[in-house]
Amino acid sequence: MYDEVLINAIAKFGMSDILEINGMDFYELDIRNKAYEVKKLEKIEMLYLNAEITRMAKATNKKGDKYEVKDLLKHFKKEKQYKKILNSSDKREINNRLYQTALRVKEYREKGGING
Repeated sequence: MYDEVLINAIAKFGMSDILEINGMDFYELDIRNKAYEVKKLEKIEMLYLNAEITRMAKATNKKGDKYEVKDLLKHFKKEKQYKKILNSSDKREINNRLYQTALRVKEYREKGGING
C-alpha cells in the first residue's frame, strides 16, 4: 500500500521528494487524486473536440467540391472567450471579498489590534 502511494505520487502528481509525499495526509492525497482525474478527463475531452473539429474541417457539400465550413477559425471566438474569463463575476466577487477583508484588517490594526 505504501509503495503504491509513493508510485502514484511520483507518476500522477509529478512529486519527487519522498519527504513531501510522506507529509501528505489522506485528505490531500484524495484531493490530488481527484484533481489528476479531472485533468485526465479534460485531456480526453480535448481529444474528442479535436476529432470533431477535424471532422468539421474536412466536411464537404454533397457534391464534394466545397467545404461546408469555409473559415473554421471564425467559429472560435478567442477574444470573446478571453473577455469572458478575465471579466467573470466570480473574480469580481472574490476581489470584493478580499477588499472587504483588507478593510476589516486595517480597521482592526487602527484600533490597536494586529501589530497595532
